[in-house]
Amino acid sequence: MNNDPLEDWAALLLSKVAADAAAEVHGAVVGYAARLGRSGIVMRLRAQARELATSAIGHDQLSSLAFEAAADDMAWGRAPLESWRPFALGARGASVLERGAPRARLPPADTEVASRGEQTARAIEQRLLSGRDAFDAIRGHSAALEAQVEIQSALWDDPRIAATPDVRLTMQASIDPLRRRRHALAPAPSSTAASSCVEPPPEAAVRGWRRLFMAGR
Repeated sequence: MNNDPLEDWAALLLSKVAADAAAEVHGAVVGYAARLGRSGIVMRLRAQARELATSAIGHDQLSSLAFEAAADDMAWGRAPLESWRPFALGARGASVLERGAPRARLPPADTEVASRGEQTARAIEQRLLSGRDAFDAIRGHSAALEAQVEIQSALWDDPRIAATPDVRLTMQASIDPLRRRRHALAPAPSSTAASSCVEPPPEAAVRGWRRLFMAGR
């Protein structure tokens, strides 16, 4: 952890997503083990990793890494994800210099990229709303969208994920639409709240107004 609260929050969110991805992988391995041998399980895990790597949703990108790591573990006779800790709290994150390499490989953005970003934002929002009880989902929707903004922002240029430049560009393009959705849910400030947020004028301005009013008498 560092001293930047926003970076700390992003690291916490990514560690939670990585833990969810690991649970998803373990569930898949258990399901496959009932009908497949080790080589068959490895093939299925790699296939899922490749499919998820094409997604511009941050959660899917971390799941892709987890599926690929589990396939490697099983291919070498290890327990799946026995030592998989790339996004654990306290693990070393990608530096600014390391993030520069994926950024440098991005293709030019165009209107199609913006459209894909909007589609990804909608897909993320639909996933959030369908994943829980409707009332709970609506109540926590604003905070959930804010978390997704942080996840997409933290991952789109992270060299640890297996995304192609096109997928990274779409991830980046989804951030602003997610922010707009988040801001649209923010309650409008009441007149009372708005007036309480107005700072008092500085003393010099008060003295100037006083002189102006006195001169007009």
